[in-house]
Amino acid sequence: MKTGKILLVIISVFFIVPLPVFFHASGGPSDKAAPDDAKGREFIIWAHSDIQPQNMKERDHYRIAALDIKENIRPVNAAIVAGDIVQYAESDEDFRWILETRGIASVPYWYEIAGNHDERNIANYFKYMKKPLYYTVAAGNLLIILLSDEVNSSPSEISDHAFHWWEKWVMENQDKTIITVTHAQLPESGLMFSSIYRSKVLGSERFTEVLKKYRVDLWLSGHTTSPAIDSFNDNSVKELNNTLFINISSIRREPGMSVRSRIIYLSENSDEMIIKFRDHDKKKFIDGNERRIKLRAPFSGRGGTPKIYYPGGTIIPE
Repeated sequence: MKTGKILLVIISVFFIVPLPVFFHASGGPSDKAAPDDAKGREFIIWAHSDIQPQNMKERDHYRIAALDIKENIRPVNAAIVAGDIVQYAESDEDFRWILETRGIASVPYWYEIAGNHDERNIANYFKYMKKPLYYTVAAGNLLIILLSDEVNSSPSEISDHAFHWWEKWVMENQDKTIITVTHAQLPESGLMFSSIYRSKVLGSERFTEVLKKYRVDLWLSGHTTSPAIDSFNDNSVKELNNTLFINISSIRREPGMSVRSRIIYLSENSDEMIIKFRDHDKKKFIDGNERRIKLRAPFSGRGGTPKIYYPGGTIIPE
C-alpha cells in the first residue's frame, strides 16, 4: 500500500466540529473591487487553479495574485484551488512555499483538490493540504463538492466511490446552491479543449446523467493551461439544467495570458451569484466577462454553521 493511501485511511476518522460563520458587511475599506449592487453580508470566494511553478521566476505569478487579493479585494472568506498546486513530484519545498505565499492574501479557509501533477506525489498533497481526495463544504445553504484526480494521468479519473458521494449530495440537496469542483472538464460542458482526451473527466456520462435530472449551479475546473479565448472559458448548458461551467485555469501566467482567477460573490438574502474574472497583473476585473447565476433560493449563511464533510465524518481544517 502506498504511503498516500495509508494517509488517506488515517484521515478518514473524524469528529464533528462546527466552523464559525464568517461574513463581511459591505462598505469595508477595500470594497471598490466588489460589485456595486452587492448588499448586506457577503460571502466571497477566490477561485483559481494550476499554480504549479516550473521555476523560481514563475513563483512570482502567485505572489502577484495574493498581493492583489490582499490589497484590492474586500476580505475574502474562502479560496477554492482546482488542482495542480505543484508541478513536480519532488514537491516539499514547493508546497511549503505555496502555503507561505498564499498566506499573503489573508484568506482564512482553503478548499483544494489534487490535480494530475499533485498525484505524482500524493503523499505530499495529504501532508501539506491535509485533505482527502473528495469532500464537501457546507456554508449555510451553499454546498461545495470537491473531487480530486485519483490517478496520475492527464485526463481526470474519478472513482465510483467519489462519484456516488457527489451524486448523493446533489440529489439530496436540491434546495441549496451547489458548486462542484474538478480538475479537468466534462466534455459535455462545451468549454474550449473539453473534448480533448487529456483535458476531460473520464466516465463523464455518470455525471451528465445526474445533471439532466438534478441542478448543479456552478461547475469549476482547471487543467487546460494552454492559452484560451476568454469567451470559451465559460458556458451554460441548457440540457444539463443550465449548469454554468467555468474554466478557472490558469493563475500561472501562460504565453499570451495574464495572472488570472475568478472572484465569486454571494450576498445574504440575495438570489444571485456573481462571478467576476480578475486580471491580477492589471489589478482589475476583465470587462465583459462577469457572469451571474439566478439561484433557486436566496443565499443564507445563517442556515447552519459551515462544516467540512469528509468520508466518515466532519472536521475543522488545521
